[in-house]
Amino acid sequence: MAPSGCLRVQEVHSDESAEITSYLNRVYRTEVDVRPLTRQPGRRLRVDHRRVSSSTFALESVRHDGDVEVRAEAAMGSVVVLWPVEGRAESQVGGRAGRAAAGELIIGSSAAEPVRIRTSDATLQTVVLDRRLLVEAAGDVGHVRPADVSFTGAEPVSASAGRALTAARRYVDDFVLSGDGPATPLVLAAAGRLLAATALAAFPNTVVTSDRDHLRDRRDVSDQPALLRRAMAFIEEHAAHDVGIGDVASAVYVTPRALQYMFRRHLDSTPMAYLRRVRLEHVHRELVDGDRSTITVTAAAARWGFAHTGRFAVLYRETYGQSPHVTLRS
Repeated sequence: MAPSGCLRVQEVHSDESAEITSYLNRVYRTEVDVRPLTRQPGRRLRVDHRRVSSSTFALESVRHDGDVEVRAEAAMGSVVVLWPVEGRAESQVGGRAGRAAAGELIIGSSAAEPVRIRTSDATLQTVVLDRRLLVEAAGDVGHVRPADVSFTGAEPVSASAGRALTAARRYVDDFVLSGDGPATPLVLAAAGRLLAATALAAFPNTVVTSDRDHLRDRRDVSDQPALLRRAMAFIEEHAAHDVGIGDVASAVYVTPRALQYMFRRHLDSTPMAYLRRVRLEHVHRELVDGDRSTITVTAAAARWGFAHTGRFAVLYRETYGQSPHVTLRS
């Protein structure tokens, strides 16, 4: 199946230099120079590049024959993580260098610095994350200004952190972007947040919460019951939209961490868990009130942001005591 209308597919398979350059400049929205490091008489550089993208992230498959260097002198505005499936890759982002063999991963591009990437007989997979998505994910961790979000190393902090990001990419590729999964706007928003959060956990970065922010967060919860009601009302009103913890915190004028304190103290939950519960209630209503001839469990779940039908079914059964299919048939 082809990707849904919420996704855009772009690709090039060419050994024509002008076509390759034009394509890369277009998808990365900056001037990108690709050149072979070793030249063979009568042989031109061939690039195979396929990108499936939403509004905030993209997954790519890339093939370069031979030894190749990719340069971008201007900032791309997005972070690119590289996985060599075959061959190897090296990156130089600002003053940070990274090396990856097959099965490993590195930061190939930051959002704000020139980039140099070298590959050797490489087949690559990538994740491209819009900087706005990373800022939003960083805000879920604590009180962070946009200028504070940057990566300070090109290699993962640990093998397990790298495996977590690899698993997240595989999940998004298999269940969201494959064309077989329900790539609705809410599902894509959740997938983007998953990739951004695991990228921040995988690589060294500047997302830290100071003691001063921590103390301010505790002061912010002084009016918890009223603020909590407002936060819950905001979530209920905007459950059909792409809502993150930063959006809810801004709506009630507290920091994300203060919001988390409120939900944990009074509801023994989190803002995102409450949002998930509200969305689950909407699915339940659709299944109860819907026409079995026009509605399916998969479509209703996807409409409210549940991409994995198996996990959705487990959550639904835990909440309502029966499978969603039984609800729809009854």
